[in-house]
Amino acid sequence: MGNKVSPALAKALDAAAAKGEVACVDAEDVARALELPPAKVGEAMDAIGLRIVKCQLGLFGFGTARHSGAVITAAPEVSAELEREIRAALVDGRMPCRAAWEIAERRGLGRIEVAEACEALLIKIKPCQLGAF
Repeated sequence: MGNKVSPALAKALDAAAAKGEVACVDAEDVARALELPPAKVGEAMDAIGLRIVKCQLGLFGFGTARHSGAVITAAPEVSAELEREIRAALVDGRMPCRAAWEIAERRGLGRIEVAEACEALLIKIKPCQLGAF
């Protein structure tokens, strides 16, 4: 990471970790509590040797160490309004994780619902706010 992990961040991540892993939602909570960008938390996790699991978009971290364990499937249908909003948020043809979260919040949807809409539209979600992908 280049920089040392602050003691406060290291302590918060240690408290959130189980078996060398931190769930995405817990990493988000750490970032919010310490008023840090999620990318800084992800960098600290890398420096400490912690893995991110249970992606809030359902993309990875729900299986075994040998399987990424995605939990999303393509939405059976995507409204024209949601598709327009998704396509308007694309960067280089991909949906940034942060933009997917924002769309979900604005529309009152679950984050996985937005990921499933992207899956149906054959849109990849990248980059991850925590740096996992």
